[in-house]
Amino acid sequence: MPFWSRNNTRVGMDEHGRTPLWHLAAKGDVAGVMTALAAGAKVNLPDDAGYTPLHAAVHSGHIDVIKYLISVSADVNLADKHGNNPLWTALLVTPKDHKLDIIRLLVNSKIDADHKNIYGKSAREVASSLGASLLELLDPH
Repeated sequence: MPFWSRNNTRVGMDEHGRTPLWHLAAKGDVAGVMTALAAGAKVNLPDDAGYTPLHAAVHSGHIDVIKYLISVSADVNLADKHGNNPLWTALLVTPKDHKLDIIRLLVNSKIDADHKNIYGKSAREVASSLGASLLELLDPH
């Protein structure tokens, strides 16, 4: 993967490597996400920090965008530069009013709750430190 300096202008990306699709997902614009993908945007293209459009939608709590991205094959297990998949984002950043629904959606989408990040911690371990209700969602038996 080539190294891009922040001063290097990349066509179709901002200074952080974020594409229009990434920004649409972060804003919760489902129609815009659909249009961008129909025009050829890459659903799993991360920014410079490894945050994908799915990470961005999870971060902001946009469940309709998350559902759509997953339906068009967004990889729920792609990790950012710290090794954190979108489940980490849901556990630690997603607004409370959407947190449990998004965690449930990701778990049902076969996200790897046991994947360890670069610090040797898994989302399952983080969930157990946050409370039993989140841990129960990670084990929907």
